[in-house]
Amino acid sequence: MTEAIPNPFTNRGVIADPDDFFGRQEELNEIFTRLRNMQSSSIVGDRRIGKSSLLYHLAQIGTQRLRDPHYRFVYLDLQDAHYHTAVGFLQTVLQKLDINAETIQTENTLNRNLIAFSDALETLENTGQYIVLCLDEFENTFKHREQFTEDFFDHMRAQLNIRKLAFVTATQHPLQRLSLEGKLTSPFYTLFTVVELGEFAEADAYKFLVNQNRKAHFTDGEFEFIFNYLQLHPLKLQILCDWVVKNRQRRLPERDLAAEITKEFGNFFVGTFSPRQFLRLKRTVSLSQIKRLLEAVKAGRDLLSDS
Repeated sequence: MTEAIPNPFTNRGVIADPDDFFGRQEELNEIFTRLRNMQSSSIVGDRRIGKSSLLYHLAQIGTQRLRDPHYRFVYLDLQDAHYHTAVGFLQTVLQKLDINAETIQTENTLNRNLIAFSDALETLENTGQYIVLCLDEFENTFKHREQFTEDFFDHMRAQLNIRKLAFVTATQHPLQRLSLEGKLTSPFYTLFTVVELGEFAEADAYKFLVNQNRKAHFTDGEFEFIFNYLQLHPLKLQILCDWVVKNRQRRLPERDLAAEITKEFGNFFVGTFSPRQFLRLKRTVSLSQIKRLLEAVKAGRDLLSDS
């Protein structure tokens, strides 16, 4: 039986293992700087750029990173139907904080439920705890405006304003833009610091390769292909490396391999380039540069962004 090829590049969803999370240190530093004063942040970026992974990672390492056990992080993916009602949202947050959520009831008025929610948070605040809600796909609240009304957002803004809790949200567009489009008329967004999420810095892409090479064991030729067609978008880089590993068995020529890579790009991104365009992206990396990069990657050293 042929031994399975080690392939650490198959994940297309949220990065759940903290050891597999790379880069984004500037963004994390900004968010944690704000959280030390219980100030909220809004992560903004294109689809598939890594917002969910950043938010999930934040919830995983937050208490340790802040070096304060009084911080408690709750991660919610608001695409989940459990959070499509105000009652479901409020109940789940309290349950995840190990607080009795029976005071939140469907038959209650929204105002009564919001007061009960704030009273519950106050009990935690009185014991010195700091509550941070990491809210993924935050735009989904605007799809259910009969549930998440202006009163809901005004009340949450009041809680954020007195730092009873903090939000870190993830959206494709800034909350201010959503407000200008009429999807949010509450001044809720004015308490958030915008953290824009873009592609990897080149050095972070190399650090990603450093770590994953411990499992993938790229050959010099595979590294050369990766460096020549390096993608700084995290998911595109993952797909590129995935196909390089899979090609160990398939042994496709460069043109056919490019076709497979761009085909999978098209499964996730609208208007991606063709195989011919992909081949034209080949960088002019000299043999000496490739050798230096290979040596640095194999040694696990940090790489300069101008490599």
